[in-house]
Amino acid sequence: MSSKIHSLAFDPSGNQVIGGTSNGTILLWSVSQPLQLPQEFTGHSAGILSVIVSPDGQLMASGSLDTTIRLWDPSQPTTRPRILQAHKKGVTSLAFRPDGKQLASGSQDHTILLWDLTNEALPPVTLGSHASRINAIAYTPDGKTLLSGGDDLTLRVWDLQRKDSSPKVLRGHQQSISTIAIHPSGWMVATGSRDRQIGVWDLRQSLIVPTFLKGSSARISQVKFSPTDGTSVASVGSDKTLRIWNWQDPAQSPIQFPGHKGTLEALAISPDGRTLAVGGSSKSVTLWANTVQLAHAVCDMAKENLSFKEWKKVVGDQVPYERTCPNLPLHPTFLEEGRKLAKQGARKEAQEIFDRAKQLDPYLKFDPNSELKKLSAKSS
Repeated sequence: MSSKIHSLAFDPSGNQVIGGTSNGTILLWSVSQPLQLPQEFTGHSAGILSVIVSPDGQLMASGSLDTTIRLWDPSQPTTRPRILQAHKKGVTSLAFRPDGKQLASGSQDHTILLWDLTNEALPPVTLGSHASRINAIAYTPDGKTLLSGGDDLTLRVWDLQRKDSSPKVLRGHQQSISTIAIHPSGWMVATGSRDRQIGVWDLRQSLIVPTFLKGSSARISQVKFSPTDGTSVASVGSDKTLRIWNWQDPAQSPIQFPGHKGTLEALAISPDGRTLAVGGSSKSVTLWANTVQLAHAVCDMAKENLSFKEWKKVVGDQVPYERTCPNLPLHPTFLEEGRKLAKQGARKEAQEIFDRAKQLDPYLKFDPNSELKKLSAKSS
C-alpha cells in the first residue's frame, strides 16, 4: 500500500472493510482474507477524507479534497460512480441518515449540506455552517438530529425536524474537534479533539457540560462507541496508540494497545463489535478481534504491566510510559529507572519519571521530591 489511510468503515455485514486513502483511491478488503489484495475504486483526483457505507450496504460514499462526493456500488469497482458536487472546498466528513435516504456532508468550506438520495434532480440543502472548517458530522439513530464539530471548537446539535432553527452550540474543548461518535441509545455523544481529550456529552441534560476522558498524549483522530452495548469508547490518535475507555468511569485508565508503526488516523468497528480496524500513516490496516475481551484476557494471563525496557522496545521513546493494564500495578522497573538516574545525578530526568509514576498510580506510597532528594544526596 503506497498511501496513508485517512478513513475506514465496515459494511453492514462486517465481512468487508473499506479504506479511503491519501492518493484518492478506495480500497476494499475481505475481513476473512485480509492478506488478499484489496479491490480498488479510482476516480478522485485528491485524497479521500471520509468513506462510509449505507445502512443497506448497497452504496459506498466517499468525500475528497477534490471537493466532490462520489457514490459507488461496492460490488462494481469499475462502474462509474455518481458524482455529487456543491462544496467549494474539500469534503471532510460524510454520514448516511439511518434510513439511507439522505446523505449529510461537512466541508472545509464551513458548511453542512443535505443530499436527497431518492431524487437525483434535487440540489442539496444547506443545513448551516460553522465559523471555520467542519471535521466531523453524525446522525443520531432516529435520524432526527445531526451533530457537527470543527475547528471553531464547538459541537453543534441540529434539529432536522426544524431545519430553519439555529443549532444548539456546545463548548468545552480547548482545541478543534476532530471526530464525533454517537452512543447506540442516541443520547450520549463522544468527541475527540486536538486537545488530547475525549468529551462525553449527555444530550438529555438541560445544561450540557462534557465529562472529559484524559490520558492520551497527542491529538485524538477518531472515537467510536462499542456498537452493540455502548459500554466502551475506542480511540486512536497521533501517539500511535489504540485505547479502550470505560466512559462511565472517567477516573479509570484506558486499556492501551501501543506500538503501531505510525500515527493512527482511522478507526472502524464492525456492527457486531467483534472486529476493530485501525489505520494511518503506516500505510497499513490492522484488524483487532474482540478488542476489550482480548485485552482483559491478555492482562489476566500476563499478571503484570510492560517493564520499562519492554515499553521502550515495543513503543519507543516518543510516547510516555503507560500502564497497559490499568487494573495491574505499575511495573517496578519504571521506578527503578528513575532511582538509577537520580543516583547518576540526572535529576531532571529522574524527576520526570517519579512525577509520571505518581500520575499513573496516585496511590504509590512515596513522595517524588523526597525520593529525589534522598537519592541525590547519596550520589554526592
